[in-house]
Amino acid sequence: MLDKKFLLNYRDLYEENMKKRCLKPDYETFESLNSQHKKITTQIQSLRASQNKNTKFSEEAKKNKEELIRLTNSEKKLNLAITKWLYEQPNILLNEVPFGKDETENKVVFSTEIPQKKSIPHYDLIDNLILKEESANLSGSRFLILKKDLSNLKRALVSFLLDHNQENGYDPYDLPYIVNSEILYSTGQLPKFAEDAFQLTNEQWLISTGEIPLVNLFYNKILSEDELPKLCTTFSPCFRSEAGSASRDTKGLIRLHQFHKVELVSICKPEDAEYYHQKQLETAKSALNKLGLPYQIVIICSGDTGFTAAKQYDIEVWLPGSNRFLEIASCSQCGSFQAIRGNIKYKDKNGKNTHVHTLNGSCLPLERLLAAIIENFYDEKNNSIVVPDVLNKYFNKNIILL
Repeated sequence: MLDKKFLLNYRDLYEENMKKRCLKPDYETFESLNSQHKKITTQIQSLRASQNKNTKFSEEAKKNKEELIRLTNSEKKLNLAITKWLYEQPNILLNEVPFGKDETENKVVFSTEIPQKKSIPHYDLIDNLILKEESANLSGSRFLILKKDLSNLKRALVSFLLDHNQENGYDPYDLPYIVNSEILYSTGQLPKFAEDAFQLTNEQWLISTGEIPLVNLFYNKILSEDELPKLCTTFSPCFRSEAGSASRDTKGLIRLHQFHKVELVSICKPEDAEYYHQKQLETAKSALNKLGLPYQIVIICSGDTGFTAAKQYDIEVWLPGSNRFLEIASCSQCGSFQAIRGNIKYKDKNGKNTHVHTLNGSCLPLERLLAAIIENFYDEKNNSIVVPDVLNKYFNKNIILL
């Protein structure tokens, strides 16, 4: 959530920043709500001062009390309206984010060598390793049951990635997959992405990413400066309705309602955010390097940067069978955006409470990683998948026969 004082004092800067996102926010509504709120607050203060001067049994005191109740209720409604407006606004972009209207204007900043290898789309290779009919019977479309070697390979990848992240300084957590509504507001999934989430009863939701419980480990907390940074990792299932993408990637492992991901989250002081952004990016890169997968890194342009992000890099893995790059990781700085929503602060050495900065990064989504391994390491001669060497300690086969 954006800082209310910043918006009131720096309207021009805010609107110019939103232009980079190709957005025109309704600032007039925000200004009007705040003007009304200021007026009512002044009236409430005046009535309370008047109450103190009169006896509580006088006729004037009785009228003042009734008016005070009315004004207080109006103030609460205005507070809710202001908060709702603030919740709907995306994050302020950092200056170095390049301008662009959409994903076609994202810029490649790094690429490994992309091998000129012919392959086959992964979904045409895995029929013997999945259960399509059974998964449809259990849960409907966009769910998949992995079996035997493919299931074991996925488990090996989880162990490899968690070990890899710990070696890079990230502490592991095993967290709930169901959270309360205020937790989704905290990290920015609500209200913006309600349509893409799975809601349960009692204002609870299935998580769409491990970022949600990881960031909110520190919900409503004041950390000491010495406790920072907090570097965290988790493995979790992720649940997304994929609203608006019904016709995209319907085959195979790419876009499922339930998938699994290893996530990174960093909580740090504002001045350290860029360093830990690069650290997350390097951690995801080195995992792909160890697996031997070709990839490129793109900096996301202003018009395509995520709602909660102030700056975002995506890593895209090469799929030779599909002849395209596929997003495999996204690493974002969120500034104080989530910390304001979740009331996450730290006390500096001078005793001042300041909002932390939060960062998140995929490292990595398992089903997409499987798709990349299948297509990149398909051996047509033997009709098999060669297992990356780095997984030998986690997986007891060098090849998977198809």
